[in-house]
Amino acid sequence: MQPLATLEYEFTDDLVDQAAASYARAMSAVKPVEYPKQFLTVVGLLLLAAVGSAWVIREGVPLWTLIVPALLAAPVVLMVVLWALVYLLGGLFGPICVLLFHLTRWRMRRAVRAQDDRRIRWTLTEAGFEVHSAVQYRNVPWSDLTHLWTGPDFWFVGLRCVTPRLLLPAAVLRENVRELLRRKAVEAGAKVVETEQSEQPAMPDALR
Repeated sequence: MQPLATLEYEFTDDLVDQAAASYARAMSAVKPVEYPKQFLTVVGLLLLAAVGSAWVIREGVPLWTLIVPALLAAPVVLMVVLWALVYLLGGLFGPICVLLFHLTRWRMRRAVRAQDDRRIRWTLTEAGFEVHSAVQYRNVPWSDLTHLWTGPDFWFVGLRCVTPRLLLPAAVLRENVRELLRRKAVEAGAKVVETEQSEQPAMPDALR
């Protein structure tokens, strides 16, 4: 099939560092997590219920009488725990980003360390795209596209049953290629995540 576009770049050590930082930003581009307004009220009621249960048990009331209240309270307790975990993960944005950056950079460097020829070549058609490197060749139909992350420095492509995600430096992406990638992502039902500079959360100093 007639190629619509071809792209080529060299995966240098500097590009690895930039790609790892951009990947950490793309994967962490989430809205700040906030507690639901009812959170403190629910926690207060659960604490009162726990104190009341302790007092009832101390007064010698049979434990079996508390089975039904405990079963009713269990879903609420689980919900509060999940709220707390989500909020905790949101509050740990900085450390998680730093960890993701170092892990990604280590994996990328290990993958390219032994390669004398680090050039990557993409060929895009209406049916799919091909990725050529010195050690690997992929021929991927657009229907395998599951995610597309777009950023000011790099774009990342997520594929079905393929890890890690593929990357494209934004510097080599002409406007017609960007439009093609977005169009094919929509046609494939892939999730498109726009992570332009103005939308990205503030990054920890370690990634700047």
